[in-house]
Amino acid sequence: GKDVETLLSTCDVQKVDIPPIFAFSCGGFFTICLTEERKLYGFGMNHDGELGLGSDEIIFNSPQEIESLKDIDLVRCGGNFIIN
Repeated sequence: GKDVETLLSTCDVQKVDIPPIFAFSCGGFFTICLTEERKLYGFGMNHDGELGLGSDEIIFNSPQEIESLKDIDLVRCGGNFIIN
């Protein structure tokens, strides 16, 4: 398999279409965004399920809505986890 640096170095910068961001927090190799509508979006490494998407996919290059979490007021990330 590819290592983390190889996966991240192949990512192209792209504009994404998500609602306005109220807050965000970064983990070791992933980012979680909280929208003004209090929805969460995550992207980056998901090796151990850090993004909470219920997917085995290892990396998400664009924000994915974390549909299992709703009406969130605050988000904080650690190295491999999210606190909401």
